[in-house]
Amino acid sequence: MAATCVNGNDGFYPYAFSIVLSENKYNWFWFLDNLQQVVDDRPIVLLSDRHEGLLHGIPRAFPGSYHSYCFYHIKRNLPIGRGDANYNVVIDLFYKAAYSYTAATLKKLCGACIYAAHSSSIVESFNNWILEFKKLLAFALLDAIHLKVMQMNSKRRVEGLENFNTRFTPVYEDLLNENINIGRTWTVFESMERLYEVRWQVNGFPCAHACASIQSTREDIYSFVEPYFTTEWYNRTYQETILPIPNYDKPQSYDPSDRIIVPIPVPPPGRRREQHFKKAWEKQKRPMMCTKCFTLGHHNRATCPMP
Repeated sequence: MAATCVNGNDGFYPYAFSIVLSENKYNWFWFLDNLQQVVDDRPIVLLSDRHEGLLHGIPRAFPGSYHSYCFYHIKRNLPIGRGDANYNVVIDLFYKAAYSYTAATLKKLCGACIYAAHSSSIVESFNNWILEFKKLLAFALLDAIHLKVMQMNSKRRVEGLENFNTRFTPVYEDLLNENINIGRTWTVFESMERLYEVRWQVNGFPCAHACASIQSTREDIYSFVEPYFTTEWYNRTYQETILPIPNYDKPQSYDPSDRIIVPIPVPPPGRRREQHFKKAWEKQKRPMMCTKCFTLGHHNRATCPMP
């Protein structure tokens, strides 16, 4: 089980994970109760496949938060196939509409901002991230994930301190400059003195219209952006050191050959049936019609599945 989120540079961030015997309601309750103890009291936006444990556990652990389907699971139920010529166009429009509606709804209901939009589930990113370790034993799997998270945090800590030399993280510094350049030639009119009718405080980052309006007032545009996008907050995300897991009641080391052995399938007794491919000149068997259900198929009245 894992809880993942997005950092201030649009990067995948594994927040918490746990190894349990199975995915069931009670294990999700336990995981969410522990997760609730390590987050603050701000409204949280949770997107998932709405498993029964999540459906009942999230309102129980996070009563003031918003929980909805991940876009990926909604996309799978769209009435359009991947082979359709307009598939990519419809998916793109769907994401934009779903994101705008969800962001505006969250801002209205609980004052929460969606700081980034993602078209795929970031939980699946975590699963793919640790895919090579899935066959390890429980303790070895725990150590492997712990080591991978530790290495990623160390790399990003150094990257943020040495390479991020702008006020915002590189992704959002580029986006801000792009929005400023888009609205550079626009004419801005005041609704009244220093009042502009621009709807942009949904994701905490100004769009091109907001950038043009802010710059017309000669205000510092950086003061209108949520601190989540700043390099300072990015560095604070990775400033904590991940300590080793205590070795209480577990082996000190692991044999690299330790793996969960997949059972070898045993063929059924008797002679194995050979698959015969008919030649072009061989007579094809005509389908039978069942006299009980009156359908063509490979059964008769005696073997008909109908009662």
